[in-house]
Amino acid sequence: MDNGAAIGAGVGAILAIPGFFGGLASGASTGAAIGGALGTLPIGTLTVPGTVIGGIIGASIGGVLGAAAPIIGCALLGAGTGYVAPQSIPQVLP
Repeated sequence: MDNGAAIGAGVGAILAIPGFFGGLASGASTGAAIGGALGTLPIGTLTVPGTVIGGIIGASIGGVLGAAAPIIGCALLGAGTGYVAPQSIPQVLP
């Protein structure tokens, strides 16, 4: 049974935790920089600084990408290596 992709995705899920927080920080700073360049943005009757809106949008995008990247990458790496579980391990019945 070729289960390299499953094992890789499991390892990637562990790495997704720091990836999520790193993506939040990176996305927030990048989004705030882009939003700051836009100046203030009108939202309804309010005028909100672009850094706030950009930071919120950037953090949400960065968090998702930061968490997804290690899962996808490790799954592809595991699938490429084609790890095959040993078939000689005996099954233990309850």
